[in-house]
This record gives sequence, C-alpha cells and structure tokens, in this order.
Amino acid sequence: MLTLPLYRTTPSTIANRKMGVGSYFGGAIYKGLLRGGVAVIPRAFVASSSQLMSFVYCKDWLNTKQQFKTHPILTCFIASMIGGIAISVMTAPFDLILVRLYNQGVDSGGQGMYYKGYFDCIIKIYQSEGITAFYKGIGPMYFRLGPHSVLCLMFWDLFREIRKTLHPPQT
Repeated sequence: MLTLPLYRTTPSTIANRKMGVGSYFGGAIYKGLLRGGVAVIPRAFVASSSQLMSFVYCKDWLNTKQQFKTHPILTCFIASMIGGIAISVMTAPFDLILVRLYNQGVDSGGQGMYYKGYFDCIIKIYQSEGITAFYKGIGPMYFRLGPHSVLCLMFWDLFREIRKTLHPPQT
C-alpha cells in the first residue's frame, strides 16, 4: 500500500487551530453566520403556520364534500397544493426582504451598506418599487414550494394516519 507523507505548514496549522475556536478573524466568522438571522424568524413563523393551517382547514372542508369522502389521497393532494399556494403567497415578501438583506454589501464594521435593518429594508423597497415588488418571482417560488408542500404534507398525513392506526387515542 502506498502512503503519502502529510506535510503541514506552520501558517495553515495556526489558521486551522484559531478558526476552530473562531478567534482568527476576531469573531467575524460568527458575525457573518448570524448576520440577517433575525430576519428569518418572521418568515419561518409565517411559512409554517400558513402552510399547515391552510392544509388542515382545506382538507377538513374537502372532507365535508361527498365527492372527496371516498378519495382520501386526492383530498390530501388538493389540500397540500393549496397549502403550497398559501406558503408561496404568504412568504414572498419575507423572502424578498431576506434576499435583499443577505446580498447587500457590508462596510468595515459589518453593517449593511444600503439597508440599516429589517424595517428599513421594507420601507426602502416600498418607497422605491411599490407594493408589487414584494411579490416578484411568486411563480417560480410556487414551483419550488408547491412540490415540496405536496410531498411533505402528504407524507405527514400518511404517517399521522399510521400513528392513529397503531396507537388509537385512549378514551
């Protein structure tokens, strides 16, 4: 078996050791990772709640119709597609704000060069581009989130039914 010698240079060893604890760049690694992280919280809240609530309410409504009572897979499929529409419509503004905040340049202090923060980004987008700017790219967004919603929600519903079968509720 052929073994190759491992060569280590002093600068790379020092850099690897210091990057491991994050002190090599004076903590800039953590600042860069967390920059814009606060902007994700409202998006995650709105995305999860709109997708799940629209799916559950739509599925319950469809189950009241005679045509869907005997077709549970079709009911779940339609309800999950509507859940995909809901998540696309509700998260489009949040995704636009996130992209703008993430992609802006930063100055030497690590602050954004164009937007000062989350609400400043909203105001500047609205003033310069109008309300329709928040829904740019909603079509491609649905083509990304629609299939994801269908797969996730159909599997979630399937596993929920399996759990009900294996572990019926105690009364």
